[in-house]
Amino acid sequence: AEGMEDVQKLHLDCTREQRSYISHANQTCKLLMETKEFPVSMDSRFEILQQRQRENQALERYQKAQRRLFDAANWT
Repeated sequence: AEGMEDVQKLHLDCTREQRSYISHANQTCKLLMETKEFPVSMDSRFEILQQRQRENQALERYQKAQRRLFDAANWT
């Protein structure tokens, strides 16, 4: 059952990373929606760029966790 416990832990990791990614993606969308001035100020651009980088990092973590889960489940 050790293998099953590993898969369950990987599933929890994958779910956690997915939630983190969704949270960051929602924050990026919120920043874009709240943009009222055009052209966008340099401060706003910088804030959006930083958030987009956090979103991309969260996506990478989620994709890695998902690959580990698929590998453990022999879906390769």
